[in-house]
Amino acid sequence: MADETDGPLGRRLAWFIFLWIAGVVAVGSVAWIIRLFLGGSDRKRSDPNGAKGSVT
Repeated sequence: MADETDGPLGRRLAWFIFLWIAGVVAVGSVAWIIRLFLGGSDRKRSDPNGAKGSVT
């Protein structure tokens, strides 16, 4: 069972939420840095028809 020396439920829940948000921010930051290095913001490469391409 849970030991009471771990702290109250509110404090443990706050730490869990903090660590979860920090993990999401860390993964997002790494993805953003990788996208920067790979040039992912250049939309011309991802759209072979260009902005005025016809849809068939």
